[in-house]
Amino acid sequence: MVREARRVGGRNRQGDCAHHAALHARPGAFDCFDKTHNATELLALLAHYGLLHHHVIDVPQSRGLVIDFRHHTTAVIREKANSKRWSVDGWTRNNGEVPDIFPIEEWAKMD
Repeated sequence: MVREARRVGGRNRQGDCAHHAALHARPGAFDCFDKTHNATELLALLAHYGLLHHHVIDVPQSRGLVIDFRHHTTAVIREKANSKRWSVDGWTRNNGEVPDIFPIEEWAKMD
């Protein structure tokens, strides 16, 4: 993915969640909604080609409050075997880098 991100000119684009972006906007920065959409689309492609063997795509999850700019959203996958849900959160990473993966319960408590 790093090679592809470099090819299309997105390698140096870094995620920036809504509360950070609103207060310290950087030109070209993706917010968590952009990163969630992109991660979910990539997961959908992997699923379409049969490359998600142990997980299915689940509904994105949010935490925090929109009114104080502390809202955050992430893509979510669910294990087929036990229905455990995991966040796929790339907003702190540059395009093409590995996202943070946490159990959704742990992710929901983060700030």
